[in-house]
Amino acid sequence: MNVMKMALRTLCAAGLSMLLTTHAYAQCSSPAGAAGEAVFNIDHKVMVYCDNTNWIAMTGGEAALAQPTSGLVAHWTLDETSGSTANDSAGSSDGNYYGGMAPATTNVPGRFDNAQDFDGTSTNYEIEVPDTAAIQDIFDGGGSISMWVYPNSANTAELIYKTTNSGTLPEGYILRFWGAADSRLFFRSPWATGRHEWRTTNSVPLGQWNHIVVTFDNSSDTNEPTIYVNGVSEPFTLHFDIGGGGAAPSDAGVTMWIGWDVDGYMDDVRYYDRELTPAEVTQMYNATSAGGASTMTEVVPSGLVGHWRLDETSGTNAADTSGNGNNGTMNGGLNGGDSVNGTVGTAISFDGAADSIATTLNTDLAQYTISAWVWSPDDPEVCGGGCAEKIIDRDSNFSMNWNHSSTPTGCEHNDGAWSHAQATGLRAQTWYFITCTYDGVDLKIYVDGVEVDSTAVGTPQATASSMIIGDITSSGRTFGGVIDDVRVYNRALSAAEIQELHGARDGVKYNESNNVPQFFDGNRWVSMIGEWPDVTNGLIGHWKLDETTGTVATDATGNMDIGAFASADFTADSVAGAIGRAYNAHGTNSYKAFEDTPYPASYTSSGAFTMAGWVYLKDVAGNSAIISIEDYASLWKAHDQDTLDFQADGWATDGSVRPDTLTIPLGEWVHVAVTYDFNDPVGTRPVFYINGVGETPSTWNVSPSGAYTNPTPGEIGIGRRWDATQSSLKGYIDDIRYYNRELSATEIQTLYKMGAPVGQNSASPQGCPNVGDVCDDGTIYAGLSPDGNVAMYAAKTDVSSGLSWNAGNASGASMVSVSGATCYLGGETGCQTGEQNTLNAVILDSDSATGGSQQHLAARACAGFDAAGAGDWYLPAQEELEMLYDNREVGGFAGTFANTQYWSSSEPNATAIYYYDFGGAGVNNSTKELAYAVRCVRKGPAPRCANPYGLEGQMVYNADNNVMQYCDGARWLAIGKEN
Repeated sequence: MNVMKMALRTLCAAGLSMLLTTHAYAQCSSPAGAAGEAVFNIDHKVMVYCDNTNWIAMTGGEAALAQPTSGLVAHWTLDETSGSTANDSAGSSDGNYYGGMAPATTNVPGRFDNAQDFDGTSTNYEIEVPDTAAIQDIFDGGGSISMWVYPNSANTAELIYKTTNSGTLPEGYILRFWGAADSRLFFRSPWATGRHEWRTTNSVPLGQWNHIVVTFDNSSDTNEPTIYVNGVSEPFTLHFDIGGGGAAPSDAGVTMWIGWDVDGYMDDVRYYDRELTPAEVTQMYNATSAGGASTMTEVVPSGLVGHWRLDETSGTNAADTSGNGNNGTMNGGLNGGDSVNGTVGTAISFDGAADSIATTLNTDLAQYTISAWVWSPDDPEVCGGGCAEKIIDRDSNFSMNWNHSSTPTGCEHNDGAWSHAQATGLRAQTWYFITCTYDGVDLKIYVDGVEVDSTAVGTPQATASSMIIGDITSSGRTFGGVIDDVRVYNRALSAAEIQELHGARDGVKYNESNNVPQFFDGNRWVSMIGEWPDVTNGLIGHWKLDETTGTVATDATGNMDIGAFASADFTADSVAGAIGRAYNAHGTNSYKAFEDTPYPASYTSSGAFTMAGWVYLKDVAGNSAIISIEDYASLWKAHDQDTLDFQADGWATDGSVRPDTLTIPLGEWVHVAVTYDFNDPVGTRPVFYINGVGETPSTWNVSPSGAYTNPTPGEIGIGRRWDATQSSLKGYIDDIRYYNRELSATEIQTLYKMGAPVGQNSASPQGCPNVGDVCDDGTIYAGLSPDGNVAMYAAKTDVSSGLSWNAGNASGASMVSVSGATCYLGGETGCQTGEQNTLNAVILDSDSATGGSQQHLAARACAGFDAAGAGDWYLPAQEELEMLYDNREVGGFAGTFANTQYWSSSEPNATAIYYYDFGGAGVNNSTKELAYAVRCVRKGPAPRCANPYGLEGQMVYNADNNVMQYCDGARWLAIGKEN
């Protein structure tokens, strides 16, 4: 393994530090490493750590899944960068690059390591694979073909074919795009005296990597293929049926071809001698290289016309990874063997004598940005004629110099005369990130992301020359040193974008916005907490509830969006969820949930199904549906209990059942699911799951009986029963899913892991992640604030047992009178946040018409409260106060609310204030002279992690569990794998 040991750099306000448990002797090999040591794997461009035995990729859980190997009879990785052989890594079916195709010039970054560019022109680039026993009759008795394809345009390109093309039936099989400007897939299979041809309904997306799989058994002329695109089984039609049937003939002796006339790239072609399962296809689609995803450029991509990473370690091709095909050829003896460590992966060392790279970029740019990382053994200098050293050059259009006859390091172009922007003070043997920009007015030079010079110049003159790296276009001005990561844009980047490029180099940082550690893989910042693979097979309803405005819950499958019921509205009730955003269903008789009608009968026709989703319960009171389908089935939060309830309405006599032991914890996100099949005998019980743990109840609470009626379903409800007979869920709901099959326990685990804090060390205290937890600064975690922004914390005790809200004045000025700050429950804006309310009330103390008489004592008590090292306390708004009431007996809150009435900071009108009666009467309002209790709250990240103590963003090696962890502000979470 080729590695670079990383210095952890502070790249944002939070920074990222690492505490490592070390041992006297190395536990990992290739390279040697101690348990807890972290290094950067240059080969796969991924951070790895030693777990006491192996080097573990720090890309999260199971993000880098293994590909199926059972039945794999041929595998062309297409990773070649030299030679003319397409190697079969699984067997002996090696292919030949054909039609002048040469990996030295056609290799490009792929979905996994390298891929091949098939050009799509009249060059007839393709790969010829002579017939072998391994790939003969691949579909006889069942087989599969898999590949990754990045099409730039659609034509009749043949991805795979093994056919005589004789024009006489039968011929052979073909998988190709349908035709010009039509990227639907076409699959043909022969029969004894004819053939069938199928065509997909949907097009394959252009300009991106797509995973394509065909599974088929041609032993019967009534069989049909299954065609997958990006993990999803595609609908298709029988386009053509010619001749008779009968078993398919043998294709022994027929050559197989890959990639004829494909305008784009292909990668990772596989043959299996069996039909892959839907779960395996999903696994393959979700599998990534160790780096996490495609290596196409993702940092500041807009306007990028060329990007030469210069990471080659063999051959003479310098790939343009922008996707624009402006590849370069190394000249003067330069080749990948001149690779050295760079700032972004590896770099190329130029000898200063004859080395250069000739690219095919020959477009005149009226505005531009050119950038590169540069290292020279010598100081730059102003010297005589002929001494210039060119880093990048395209004659009069643009140029970047290290030395020059009139300036030191500088940028220049010719608008009729040569104009320059220069940088001084650069030194030898130092890496610099040099950037030149021209916006049509000013030519600027930046060093390490900072502008150092600017000059007004005209538009550069046109030139026929192609861009050169390391020399002048007319030759003779070679650069001696190291160049890395060259970029050209057709616009002038902003200073912020240039700083982003400067920061995008090998290293690690903590992303404060998303609360995850990241590493740079040469193209983008990759989360060390990888995304979990999705379960898409059979998914026919998926309501993510990520909306932040409007009244419609969008179905991500495109099958059925669901409209709001009564007062449901994402604008007011979107909150942070287990996965992205979620919806606050409130749990009131206002039915703030979603329903629609009719529910398509085709969704329930199979009789088998899975219902799943995330819930955050605030209270066990009531009986609330999580997902409910009229006259079919419903998954409930059981009446006045912390468990689930399933109702099967498809039998002649309906049934209901609950788990025996599974319970739903309050005040935290919990994943729930149920699987059931009406085709099973009537007494068969469903399987419940809570947080991935499954349980089949011992008996029905109410036993169903009779025959399955195959009912026509009616309305669907999310967060409530499908009709208006029950309250909505008292809490939040997220990522609701409906499948037309029973998911396996493994698949339910996958859904759970998508939102679970996988790998947290739950054996010891973990800060204060759950509602009611007492943080080590003495505050109590109160849950997510109703406005959905951040976590909310409450003081451990009341600030006062009785304060007048308005210093004994029953009316007086109110917040409503503050311009632009209408903050009352019946008003327009901000009624969910007490921060602004408290600020407004305190302002009115000094700015009212009768200055000094309007002392808003309750608000002042919280504004002046100083506890837990924080001074940003405030009087909660009515809905924030309601959250405290809902959680009053949870964890550290229990017994701390010693009073009955508590002030909020929300107004119903100019003379009254809402308060909450913790004695059970709920929300009410009162004139402002009365004295009620005050409990203060604040927002912000959890202060720190515990056992060991750590600040947000810190990383630690857990020697007990042999896993790297990071602090997300509350918990130590695993990186790379579960513990």
